[in-house]
Amino acid sequence: MKSMSLKTKILGKLKNGGEFSPKQFASMFNVSATTVAARVSELRREGYAIYNNTLTDSQGRTSNKYRIGMPTRAVIAAGYKALGATGMFDKNQGEFLVNKNYKTEVTAS
Repeated sequence: MKSMSLKTKILGKLKNGGEFSPKQFASMFNVSATTVAARVSELRREGYAIYNNTLTDSQGRTSNKYRIGMPTRAVIAAGYKALGATGMFDKNQGEFLVNKNYKTEVTAS
């Protein structure tokens, strides 16, 4: 049986609602934090909205935690505008439908 890739493992943990630091993932999967960051970058390039939140505890110490989320319409619109695409956002499906025949421009609201 083929083992799951590191990207699949990271994505699975995040999709289950978890928040993890690069060090936590590194320890969990026996890899370096740099390797974790590289796989998270790949997931982002594949379209997953993975955020890196900076948290501060009561003693002023900061840590970073990854979490998966839904980007705002403004973020999606800005991305497609940067790519020169037109289309419309389907709120029910949670995705942007790209079609060169659409006459409307993408604007953030």
